[in-house]
Amino acid sequence: MLADEFGTASNIKSRVNRLSVLGAITSVQHRLKLYTKVPPNGLVIYCGTIVTEEGKEKKVNIDFEPFKPINTSLYLCDNKFHTEALTALLADDNKFGFIVMDGNGALFGTLQGENIK
Repeated sequence: MLADEFGTASNIKSRVNRLSVLGAITSVQHRLKLYTKVPPNGLVIYCGTIVTEEGKEKKVNIDFEPFKPINTSLYLCDNKFHTEALTALLADDNKFGFIVMDGNGALFGTLQGENIK
């Protein structure tokens, strides 16, 4: 997926934006090489350039395993970091049980937030 995005980013007309996006994709590719497998709860990576309080640009690369399973796959190239998927992990800790029955049997499951098991 990132290799495809790298090819697409090569066509960005603005030199500054193109180099920024290509640098971020390359940085993420290198960071992913540090992982031999996906962590049990998934993997979150944020990469980009931010402006510090002093007005200087700083490259940022943040990767971590969330505290709960994350079931979202998302790649966005934007002027901000999107944290909506992480916010959803904080939303609801209530767990509900459910039973679905018909003439052939029954299905038992649990629902917690958006996670169904």
